[in-house]
Amino acid sequence: MIFLVRDPRDVTASGIDAHDEGGWANRWKDEATRKAAGKTSPERRARERAEMYLRDMTATKEAYEAHAGRKSLVRYEDLRADAPGELKRVYSEIGISVDEGDLLRSVGERDWSKIPEEEKGPGKAKRKAKSGGWQEDLSPEQIEVVESVTAPFIDGFYKGYYED
Repeated sequence: MIFLVRDPRDVTASGIDAHDEGGWANRWKDEATRKAAGKTSPERRARERAEMYLRDMTATKEAYEAHAGRKSLVRYEDLRADAPGELKRVYSEIGISVDEGDLLRSVGERDWSKIPEEEKGPGKAKRKAKSGGWQEDLSPEQIEVVESVTAPFIDGFYKGYYED
């Protein structure tokens, strides 16, 4: 089992972007749902996304802790910083051998720089690939909401992470 954790503030910022007018996840919503979402306050949208994160990640964390087999925990931010090193560690922890050349080739093929510009950016499924982007994307009020809702995960995985 692999437990991938990502900063709830970044997850919230991405979720808001995806479901905003013009966002990739908004395309499948009917007109009434899109209009109703447009009337929701930014803080409410942040709360809804943060509550979904907390619900899903709490269940995943409980399953991870209960899992008696091979498992590995990885932070998205560490994977972005050193994909080959983190993947080697994960493979090792779950008992899968991997050819280093194949691993490096696979990582290289999926590098952010290889994605065509027209396929990434605001409103797209491939938005930023940037850790800490929430600091630019969320208002101070939204940050306060997300941090209060997801405090157990921030304290457990991100306390002091963005400090110098």
